[in-house]
Amino acid sequence: MNNTIDEILATIVESNKPGAWLAKCPVYKKTPLRVMNDLSSELSCSSLWLNDETDRMTLGSFKALGGAYAVLCLVEEQFYAQMGHQPSRPELLNSRGSSLLKELTVW
Repeated sequence: MNNTIDEILATIVESNKPGAWLAKCPVYKKTPLRVMNDLSSELSCSSLWLNDETDRMTLGSFKALGGAYAVLCLVEEQFYAQMGHQPSRPELLNSRGSSLLKELTVW
């Protein structure tokens, strides 16, 4: 598989979008990594690190964030289809933005 530099860069940019969006949330904080020395010894591996999602943005799970991000992507697509540009955060929250999206149903 031969990827061009542009394709690789586009992939990197896309993969950073969820993190950039989440970082704007007022309760955002980085997920701590925990070193699991005892478990790594049991598994005979040199080191083992785990993401501790226990206190992640008061949700207790990163899976809930995936659903929120998916809805945001749908909202951006709907906005772009109607307005011809990616929405800014204020545009999404103002009355014009909300009226553009009132017909959007997520189920």
